[in-house]
Amino acid sequence: MPDVNPLPDHVEQSVSSIMQMHREHFAAISPLQRLIDTIIAFAGRPVSAALVIMLIVGWVASNSFGSAAFDPPPFNAMHISISILALIMTFLILTSQRREDVLNTHRDQLTLEISLLVEQKVAKAIALIEELRRDSPHLSNRSDAEAEAMAAPSDPMAVMAAIRGETQAAAKIDDKPAKDDTAR
Repeated sequence: MPDVNPLPDHVEQSVSSIMQMHREHFAAISPLQRLIDTIIAFAGRPVSAALVIMLIVGWVASNSFGSAAFDPPPFNAMHISISILALIMTFLILTSQRREDVLNTHRDQLTLEISLLVEQKVAKAIALIEELRRDSPHLSNRSDAEAEAMAAPSDPMAVMAAIRGETQAAAKIDDKPAKDDTAR
C-alpha cells in the first residue's frame, strides 16, 4: 500500500541526517558499553523492581523462619549486598549516562547551528521583502523600523552576553535577603 502522505524531500533528508548521526553514535559503542546499556535497560523495567522485592522478602523469610539462617536478623549480609549492588548500579548508570550525554551534546550543537542558520535566512528574507517593497512602484514607500531591525541578523555573541548579563542580574537579586527576613 503506497504512503498516503509522503514526506517532502527536505524532511526526508533531515530525518535521514539525524538517523545517520544516531547510527554513527551507536556504531561506536564498545561491547562492554552495550552490556552496560543492556543491564541498565533491564534494571529500569518494573519486573526488576519486582525481582528485587521478591529476593529481599525471600532473604528475610528464609533467615527469619528457617532453621539454618545464614544471615540472621538484623540481616547485615543483606545490607552489605544491597549497598554493593547500589554502588555498582550507580557506576553503571553514570557510565551509560555519560555516553548519552555525548549524543545530547551533538543534538544541542546541531539545534543551535540550525537555529542560527534559520535566523540568518529569515533576516535575509525580511531584507529582500523590504527591498522589494521599496523598489515596487505599486507599494507605498514607508519606513518600517521594526522590519529594518529584523532584517539585520543577530550577533550570537552579543545575544549570549545579554543572556549572561540578565542571568547574573537575576542571581544578584535572588542573593539579596528580603526586607522581611532582615527584620527578624
